[in-house]
Amino acid sequence: MFGLLISYQLYRFAFTHGIGLVVLSGFDVLLIGLIWFEYQALKRRRSLEPI
Repeated sequence: MFGLLISYQLYRFAFTHGIGLVVLSGFDVLLIGLIWFEYQALKRRRSLEPI
């Protein structure tokens, strides 16, 4: 979903040249990165837990 949102924002940027769209896209990329790192940390913690 974030990928689609970023694609649309960049598509709109091509027509409007609004810097706000680039800022929002950057924020979305940052959010995707944070989610990915948290997911990896959760996977590591679960693999270290005794069953």
